[in-house]
Amino acid sequence: MFSPLTAYGWAGAVALGHGFHELETLPENDRVRYTISPEARKEVLRRLLALNHERAAAQVEVQAEGSVKKKWGKKGGAKVGEGQGDLFT
Repeated sequence: MFSPLTAYGWAGAVALGHGFHELETLPENDRVRYTISPEARKEVLRRLLALNHERAAAQVEVQAEGSVKKKWGKKGGAKVGEGQGDLFT
């Protein structure tokens, strides 16, 4: 069976501990759900947060490189006189 953890390469790294667990974020009279354990939830969220930070940093880096390319051109800018033909030909 496919596990969402496999998509992230975390298969076997996190013991999900499926079962009936109380979720403190739900109303008091309806908190029990069949889900992963609170410890697994914290670990998955910790890993997702770290991955989110990595991807955000990579995106900022790519955007910074793109803005430099837009400002200076793909090859770093032209030299004076380069690419200019003779005025009368």
